[in-house]
Amino acid sequence: MENIKISGSGVIPSGTYDEVKVAGNGKIVGDITCSTLKCAGNLIAEENISAKLVTFSGKSTIKGNMECTDIKVSGFAEFSKTVTATHMRIRGSVIIEGDLNVDVLDAKLGKSAFKNIYGDNIHIKNEGLFGLVTATDRVILDEIEATTINVDSIKANRVSGRDVYINGESIIDVVEYSEHLTISKYAKVNEIIKL
Repeated sequence: MENIKISGSGVIPSGTYDEVKVAGNGKIVGDITCSTLKCAGNLIAEENISAKLVTFSGKSTIKGNMECTDIKVSGFAEFSKTVTATHMRIRGSVIIEGDLNVDVLDAKLGKSAFKNIYGDNIHIKNEGLFGLVTATDRVILDEIEATTINVDSIKANRVSGRDVYINGESIIDVVEYSEHLTISKYAKVNEIIKL
């Protein structure tokens, strides 16, 4: 398999690659499969991406589905469809319009939005702007379903898990848990259901 490297600006056609590197501005115009995808700068992917290791630093826009083993985001990333990963680490802001299916999510976020998160171990810490979280900075999502959930200053309709930890000034409509529940005195939860 070949490697593709863009320094400056360029276009990556659909295909199967070993390593894809973008330093600057890159555009992926078809489905790609690769072992490693690294972008430092600005990336737009028009279609689906399948990779083992993905690293986004800067601004990335993925219009198709994303499937990977390990993904790291620093900066801003927007995903228009479903993201599936074994491990996802985020330091920055993300928008995921489709579902996020992930075994382990380690996220320290600025202003961000998710549709649904499904997984095993979900950790979301809202760091706001310069470490200050205001009412408009909350991480917004519809629902989280996972085994262990630890969230800080989110706004959600439903959070459901075995062990659930609600921290900070979270606002959640329904919290469901089966074994352990901890809720911050600053959080607002409308309904608690023991499964």
